[in-house]
Amino acid sequence: MAILFTSLWDENSIDIIEALKKDNAMANLYGLEPGRDTRILYIANSFHMPHSFVIFKTFKVPALVKLYKDSVRCEDYLPQIYEELGL
Repeated sequence: MAILFTSLWDENSIDIIEALKKDNAMANLYGLEPGRDTRILYIANSFHMPHSFVIFKTFKVPALVKLYKDSVRCEDYLPQIYEELGL
């Protein structure tokens, strides 16, 4: 499971959200097509979910937090986020 932390006022966050919306393959990859083996990407923004930023100690946006069975990994380097999302 992954959580993409964004801000409504951050240009890089807006660009990533728009790229995810435009790419139908990404929509299928991240769970919008029923009955498919998919990964889940949740998107949280700082206006509607500020408490989630505190929980994961996220201070920069955009940030991609991946939750694994035994660990949590936070990525805030923009080129790496694009690569991990396949953009």
